Amino acid sequence: MEVAFTYLENGRLEVKARLPKSNTEATLTIERESGLSDALLQEWDQKLKNGQGPLKLA
Repeated sequence: MEVAFTYLENGRLEVKARLPKSNTEATLTIERESGLSDALLQEWDQKLKNGQGPLKLA
């Protein structure tokens, strides 16, 4: 199984899982609805725009 995590500029986390032998893939996007202020979201947006993202683990 291959799994990849991508932190998107809009604050969402995208998770993709793939089974290479069966060519099956699933994608899930996680959106945090509370806990981050608008100021903190803007701070992360600037970090990503300044080349500190998107973060990918594969």
